[in-house]
Amino acid sequence: MRKQASFIFGIRVIRLAFAILNLSFSAKYFGVSFQRDVWLLALNAIVILDIAIWAPLNDTFRAKFLFIKAEKGEEEALQQTRSLLLFINLITFLLVAFIMLFPGSIGRLLAPAYGDIEQAELRFMIRVVAPSFLLNQITKILTSILNTYNAFIIPEITGFITQVFTLVVILTLAPSMGIISLAISYYVGLILLLVMLLMQLNKREIKLFKGVSKITLRQALPFFTFSLPFFYHTLVPRSTLL
Repeated sequence: MRKQASFIFGIRVIRLAFAILNLSFSAKYFGVSFQRDVWLLALNAIVILDIAIWAPLNDTFRAKFLFIKAEKGEEEALQQTRSLLLFINLITFLLVAFIMLFPGSIGRLLAPAYGDIEQAELRFMIRVVAPSFLLNQITKILTSILNTYNAFIIPEITGFITQVFTLVVILTLAPSMGIISLAISYYVGLILLLVMLLMQLNKREIKLFKGVSKITLRQALPFFTFSLPFFYHTLVPRSTLL
């Protein structure tokens, strides 16, 4: 465990160094520009939406999974997790579809002062980043599942590889493709993480996708009821709780 912690710390230090390099080259190619503002607005909107909707569930998943595993066995814990994964994916897919169909509503909320041309650019970028909502949430749940089996290294390694790839993409594609190069590197990072997580699940023989025909949404309820106090804390302003 100590060696694993030391390895993770080392990887994070290296990731930080590459993140600084990425920021430096991003500033060189994009600087303070309208395109960069639109990219940051759209991406942060999706990230904040993800946090607002699913963060409490992600934060409490590990504790609830281990409780169910200890009480009812590993198979039952995995079966309920399958149902949870289906429910999360269904809700997230519907949200992504709504965002793709009505990006203008989000655009006006994010930047009400933008004119028609600026709003058109923002709508385009919102549509570009919207599918990342689904990919990002799937990787978070799979990461949480692996964490329950004391597997913490894969996301760190993937994060390091993504930082390196992002640097390469910025250096090679930014001059010709502009801000879209950041979207390409972002999606490749998410897809790479998803593939490596699935490979790790298979390697550890965690049969998450076995028995999908037995899935019922009722099986996902224990995870939601356990996280309800955290949802309340997220949605209710802190001042109203004082």
